[in-house]
Amino acid sequence: MTYMNRTLIVILLIIILSFLLGIFVSRITFGPSNAERGGITDFSIETKAICEDIKNSTCYYKCHDEVFLILAGREISVYKNEDYVCHEEGWIDPRIKK
Repeated sequence: MTYMNRTLIVILLIIILSFLLGIFVSRITFGPSNAERGGITDFSIETKAICEDIKNSTCYYKCHDEVFLILAGREISVYKNEDYVCHEEGWIDPRIKK
């Protein structure tokens, strides 16, 4: 083997070892904590009814639908419906468990 071939093989081995070392360190560093806090790729879409107490005689509760994108544990409002629904004073939200 010539000197040039040995040098190329040594450089190639150093590159491969550094790549493997990087993978090993990243798995140790980011592995366990990623499962606890959720990654950025964890997302869902949720629709919620948002209600306000306006305590008016014709419209005691004013509610509208809003769509949220939940990305890595944070809620981001994506769409807010402009149509409101009014409820009387004795209205009980069906989502509230007794």
